[in-house]
Amino acid sequence: MTDLQFYAALVKDYRQTAARLPTLLTNKIRKGVPPPLRGIVWQSMTLAQDRSLHETYESLSGESSPYEGIIGKDLGRSFPGVEMFRDPDGEGQRNLGRVLRCFSLYDQKIGYCQGLAFLVGPLLMHMSDKEAFCVLVR
Repeated sequence: MTDLQFYAALVKDYRQTAARLPTLLTNKIRKGVPPPLRGIVWQSMTLAQDRSLHETYESLSGESSPYEGIIGKDLGRSFPGVEMFRDPDGEGQRNLGRVLRCFSLYDQKIGYCQGLAFLVGPLLMHMSDKEAFCVLVR
């Protein structure tokens, strides 16, 4: 089985592939998912392709969070060396802030805690903000 065949099977049906090829899955994950495939593989592994989560993200996107101030302070400090997040008015910081705000509203028990941006940032490097929210939730 080639790498491409393996990842295609993993994306098509994560549960079945993981059950059928657990050792191969472990070995491939330890080696690292190839960067061009990370977004789709991570979504598949977390079962994040969920219409209701997408709708939840859309509805939460228009709301404000009680953590807006703290999130705003952390945005510029999270990835100062990464081009995607460097511009305070850029799409990277806007998307990062939006995912963090939506998550703080979605999971009110956690809300927002410093460091969440370091989980969301790499997701945004490989997928859309809506997809990153769904993976974070899962």
